[in-house]
Amino acid sequence: MLLRSQPVAASKAITDFASLRVSYFSRDIARGSSFQTHRLYRTESSSKTSNSKPIVNGIPSKYADFSKNLDEMSKYKFIPNKTDFIKNLDQVYYEYQGIMNQSQELDALKLRDTNLFLGMFLKLGRLKRAHDVLTDLIQLDESLVFGEARDIDTVRNYLKVRCGSYSNLWYGDRSYEITDDTYIFNLIDYSLQNKFSYWDTEICYTLGRMNRIELLNKFTTKKWGISIQGPDFVSGEVHKAPNSEVVTALMKVICYIYSDGMHEANKFLNGILEKHPNINLDINFWRQLMLEGCSPKRGNKDFAVGNENGLDCWNTMKQWHNMRRRTIPFDYSITKELYRILERTKNLKDCIAVYTNCFTEFYEQRNKIENSEWSIICKYQKFIIRRLINKKKYSKTEEFITQWSLDSGNEAMLRKFSSYLIVLKNNKKTNENYDEMVDDDTILGPLW
Repeated sequence: MLLRSQPVAASKAITDFASLRVSYFSRDIARGSSFQTHRLYRTESSSKTSNSKPIVNGIPSKYADFSKNLDEMSKYKFIPNKTDFIKNLDQVYYEYQGIMNQSQELDALKLRDTNLFLGMFLKLGRLKRAHDVLTDLIQLDESLVFGEARDIDTVRNYLKVRCGSYSNLWYGDRSYEITDDTYIFNLIDYSLQNKFSYWDTEICYTLGRMNRIELLNKFTTKKWGISIQGPDFVSGEVHKAPNSEVVTALMKVICYIYSDGMHEANKFLNGILEKHPNINLDINFWRQLMLEGCSPKRGNKDFAVGNENGLDCWNTMKQWHNMRRRTIPFDYSITKELYRILERTKNLKDCIAVYTNCFTEFYEQRNKIENSEWSIICKYQKFIIRRLINKKKYSKTEEFITQWSLDSGNEAMLRKFSSYLIVLKNNKKTNENYDEMVDDDTILGPLW
């Protein structure tokens, strides 16, 4: 038997899960995908009549329908109610167990879907469930992990579940332990014998988690001519540059093993950029770098470390894009983390730099701005206006509103906001406490 739990009759759960708000999913899916709020069954139409055909227990009439919607579910970005989400995901998995128990056949599509479930359970911190799913999968076909023709996604998930390569759980979950500390060595040999391996990223994470730093250095030196300690670079040999995922993994490992990890990670990054000036670093890399850099030192409640490292990461990102004449793409997580630092430090100069570099795309597609994007845009706009008025640079305030308003409604809101702050600033009784008052949401009321 492939799966240890029995299927249950709960068609409502699977259709409820499919009907979750689009805000559960990524920005690209919400805009471009055909998946909206429909139920997980296929409607077939002929001439003037149409018949809905849900299957027993809510399983779609064709497995491809189930698989397509599961794919969309796996790409969620924001979960407003994690408890309900987990409950519904468990129920969808029970439905999937019913499908698997009926057929006992593991084709490429069902293998992919099993790995999607593994990924979602890991993201949600469901370690026991992830272990169970992986165990059942290996019992069905152990060659997926241990055979010569290993399945890429299954191997990557094996390393995450059993070998400690899922870095998101390194700090917050004490139950996340390494249960297999030998499998990694076979993969290292395989990777070094081939020009490219799909699990190099997980190898780096696993060796870092195992604290096998000497072995990690030998691996990265042979593979890319770099070492995480120094960093030292092998001269006289031409090595291919690592991809964004690998660089992210190595920097996270450095942050994990060093007490002043982010400082060492930035030194490592500068060395990488010097060694491989044409290396391509995507927005996912910069997001991970920023999230790591903006975090204060582990166990330290003093935010000074996070402030300094976060701005260092921002300056490196800006310099990298400017040198290549690339526009910095908007990323909500990056701008949100930077805003926390800028607000804490009242840093007007960098706030203007972030806004003018990261928000330009919205001035080309103003009718496609989502609510979360509007929220962060307005936060930056109001922060800039507050600081300008605090310095009594009223003409600069007017210039900013005129140049950077997104539409007439946005302009009217900013003018109302600035007028209020000017009155507040010029009031003798409130002038001395201006900073405290404009930072107080209860004072500003509906303007925020």
